[in-house]
Amino acid sequence: MDGKQARKTKSSSPLGMLFDHGCDAINAGLMPIAMAAALSCGWTTKMFMVLWSAFVPFYFQTWEEYYIGTMILPSFNGPTEGLLMAAGICIMTYFVGPDWWHQVIYHHPLLDAVIQPIRTTLGFDWMPTSGVTPFLFVFAFTVTVTGLTALKQVITVLCFVYKKGTSMVKPIVDLLPFLVFFPSVLTYAAISDIAFKQYPFVTHLCVCSTFVEMLVHMMVSHICHGEIMPFHRTGAWLTAVLPLLSYYQAGYYYTLHIETVALAVFTVYSFTRTGLMLYQMCNEVADELGIYVLRLGKRRVD
Repeated sequence: MDGKQARKTKSSSPLGMLFDHGCDAINAGLMPIAMAAALSCGWTTKMFMVLWSAFVPFYFQTWEEYYIGTMILPSFNGPTEGLLMAAGICIMTYFVGPDWWHQVIYHHPLLDAVIQPIRTTLGFDWMPTSGVTPFLFVFAFTVTVTGLTALKQVITVLCFVYKKGTSMVKPIVDLLPFLVFFPSVLTYAAISDIAFKQYPFVTHLCVCSTFVEMLVHMMVSHICHGEIMPFHRTGAWLTAVLPLLSYYQAGYYYTLHIETVALAVFTVYSFTRTGLMLYQMCNEVADELGIYVLRLGKRRVD
């Protein structure tokens, strides 16, 4: 609603967009914790359903806006329907309890035939062996809607650059960091013996700080008319190493120790890199405008 109010009062600006969406990028990693609690997900791969519904639309929306120069909210979007859906889930949990989301409410042989291959192939042991739960319905709905929306945005951007006569390769290359990042961290969380089982908050901090760095870089590139540099997003590329460390089981204890150290080092690296980027960006804006950061008033000019 803040963006709509700014546009209505003609007080919107690129700096306001950066501040608003930058805070939203941080919130995209924090809000899934609350939603996972409301849905009784726990620190399991179910958490990534919530992360998917936050990360995928936000990243592809920012990417689309960078290329076409306009933010087009889809029919079902996060700022309106998404937040209403989240509020509805929390209200429902208040009345029926979080365990209700995982109770089987419907049986059908055809549904079981679809669910079982997915459960076996992806290793989603939280899926029911038969029947459908409310959480499974929410899972299918959000993944389908956000996936189709992302596909539509990809088609929109490719058609736009094709009409302009520019390369269609560059937009796809700009998506590579995210296309490596999200499957990598999902795979890592699914197969690791330490990720969500021993160090859930460290793992979540690692995932979210990497996402914020990718997204804010794209926002800054957009408002400064700069070029997205996908191969400089080292945090996203390094996430591909985590599932490889977890998968390699030779010398189990030794490998587990290496994986623990690697997760800690990567989390510190990702969080520090993101924090320094945000700190530098805030200071540059404050210096340019002659204002303080987290303080009211103008700087005294000598």
